[in-house]
Amino acid sequence: MVKTTMRKFTLLVLGGMSALASFQAAQAQSYGRTELVASISRNMPAGVAVSQSGEVYLSFPRWGDVVPIAVGRLASSGEIIPFPNAEMNRFDPANPAGWHSTLGMKFDAQDNLWVLDNARVEFQPAAKGAIKLVAYSAQTGQLTHAFTFPEKIAHPGTSFLNDLVIDEKRKFIYISDMSAGGQSALIVYDITAQKAWRALDGHRSVMPEKVAVFVERNAININAGIDGIALDANEEYVYWKALSGRTLYRIGARYLRDSQLPDSERQKKVETVGDTPIADGLLIDGAGNFYLTDLEHSAVIKRQRDGVLSIVSADEKIIWPDSLAARGDGWLYVVSNQINRMKSFNQGNDRRSPPYSLLRVWIGNEAR
Repeated sequence: MVKTTMRKFTLLVLGGMSALASFQAAQAQSYGRTELVASISRNMPAGVAVSQSGEVYLSFPRWGDVVPIAVGRLASSGEIIPFPNAEMNRFDPANPAGWHSTLGMKFDAQDNLWVLDNARVEFQPAAKGAIKLVAYSAQTGQLTHAFTFPEKIAHPGTSFLNDLVIDEKRKFIYISDMSAGGQSALIVYDITAQKAWRALDGHRSVMPEKVAVFVERNAININAGIDGIALDANEEYVYWKALSGRTLYRIGARYLRDSQLPDSERQKKVETVGDTPIADGLLIDGAGNFYLTDLEHSAVIKRQRDGVLSIVSADEKIIWPDSLAARGDGWLYVVSNQINRMKSFNQGNDRRSPPYSLLRVWIGNEAR
């Protein structure tokens, strides 16, 4: 059960848009309990990342709502502050450099926040030059890296860049492209060379499976490819699964980094790991513990090294658990955003009922 006995603050989103939410300063709980960190009553969050100092950052995709803040930091006062600044968050369809529609986000070891902007505003084709990967320093707010994906790597009408993981040792980033109307794939980005390429393009492991999906006891008509992605603690294997699928796959990261390796050869290196629930978010922490969300059972699941699944937390208030984030202090953060209630899954009726939730789950001292 979500604990809600903490102090409430009024949350006012900046940018002249009144968006109220309650922020609750969480306190340590017993293993397996889920706490409400923030209730966000206006915009639906998707991505979450936690800095080395413990500050929480959220992404807000533009999927039909008026979104004044696309990337924001949740301040201790309860305020969501535009990151890196208000200008970057001011949506201008003619400005490809600003935030358009943001999803996956991760911090690197230098406390730079890497953000994927797939630019699919209201799921329409992306503006020219707007699909990008951008990093800003959490400490200074200064731009540290920016890359615009060429159309042959991320097509504005079909690509749907979703999530990412960072290979710190070798300076690579692995990205899931769920795609919409095209072929799903992994996208590999070489940070040093500032070069990207597609991998496993259209391979069965990244494409949707023929599965029935039920969320909140209702069938969801969804046919989506690769979504969640994770990198093991030694940065040797990349794991992923399709949103519409129950099979977990992995590949040796070295086969993704080799841009000269033919995809036909790369496909032979894909390994089937096992069956999982219908999941959106995946995460492997520094101790090698594997976590995933379970959309059908409103839960967060732990996958043991031997493949055994166990429930970390389950609560009816967890409605479509999306992204996961951790920084090694024993807490696992999860976004609950009611995607299954969007009008695209309900014959044009928007059944979402804010507030949306940022939660955290105590996973214990084994995490680091």
